[in-house]
Amino acid sequence: MDSKQYRKILGKKIQDLRKKKRYKTEEFAEKSKIERTTLYRIETGNHNTSIDILWNIAVALEMPIESLMAVESSSRG
Repeated sequence: MDSKQYRKILGKKIQDLRKKKRYKTEEFAEKSKIERTTLYRIETGNHNTSIDILWNIAVALEMPIESLMAVESSSRG
């Protein structure tokens, strides 16, 4: 898996987790302390984000960052 594939898989995971907690994009972006457009770009795999932003997302999702960043390589999308 290359970094682009990883970003797409991670972005989809973040989107799925956000929706599972029933957050709208704007609401979750505010909770994560990031711009709505940045969140959209992360969720679509089009943003090479920082560890700080991923940390904020993990906190907003109430999960360890290690769990957030863990993806299965067989989940290629």
